[in-house]
Amino acid sequence: MAETEARAKELGADTVRVDTFDWQGKEFYEALGYRTVGSYENTEDGYSEYFFLKRI
Repeated sequence: MAETEARAKELGADTVRVDTFDWQGKEFYEALGYRTVGSYENTEDGYSEYFFLKRI
């Protein structure tokens, strides 16, 4: 992720946005300093999705 963030910054980005499902990397992104900016729970299909932002 550090390489991806560095490359994004080189290209002029100041923010990275990612999303993940509850069975994937929620804690991973939180540990890297991403903050949750949204989420939803799909009760019909039994999963949640989270949206994160990080200023770089």
